[in-house]
Amino acid sequence: MFKFAKHVFVAVLVLFSLSLSAQNGILDSIRKANKSLKTIQGNILETQYLNSGKTKTCDGKVYFSAPDCFAVHFSNEDEIIVNGQRVRFDHGMFHGTFNSNKSNLMNNMRCLLTYSFLGECQHLADECGYYLKTAKKGNEYVVTLTAKKKKLLNLTIVVLHYNLSYRLVEIEYTATTGDHSAYAVKNVRYDGEVKKEVFVF
Repeated sequence: MFKFAKHVFVAVLVLFSLSLSAQNGILDSIRKANKSLKTIQGNILETQYLNSGKTKTCDGKVYFSAPDCFAVHFSNEDEIIVNGQRVRFDHGMFHGTFNSNKSNLMNNMRCLLTYSFLGECQHLADECGYYLKTAKKGNEYVVTLTAKKKKLLNLTIVVLHYNLSYRLVEIEYTATTGDHSAYAVKNVRYDGEVKKEVFVF
């Protein structure tokens, strides 16, 4: 009986090690593919799945400049801008300028919207307190982050979708309110000139 239990333990340990190795391999590939990324500009489509059962969509332009500038300018004139530690959120239920050091939600948003493009998924998980797991699903690598602790006004689940070139193509998140949002990034140009004005607020 002892020998059987020992063999089972060893088998479980081997499987866990293989799973961890595969996960680290995906994370390393994502990070390496994006570590020299300078800028991004493209189109973005937001889909909001509300608790009421309704779905809302909004399109716009997305910009990123490494390491910590991000902007979405929506067609309805809403905007989300990250510039260093400062976050301008004029979209949905949040309107104003925030210091991410003083807001758990805005710090999570800042980290999500910058680290995800840079492929720093582990850094995102460590700084914001998420469990992390990876998987290959079809033509994508999927990174799922689940909050270790439930906090008021927080992103409880984040799902990052990377294509087979390890480039970010979609961000999904679920908030503590239960609302679920997805942002699909398309027609992306990498490392071109991005005007600094798009990050100004």
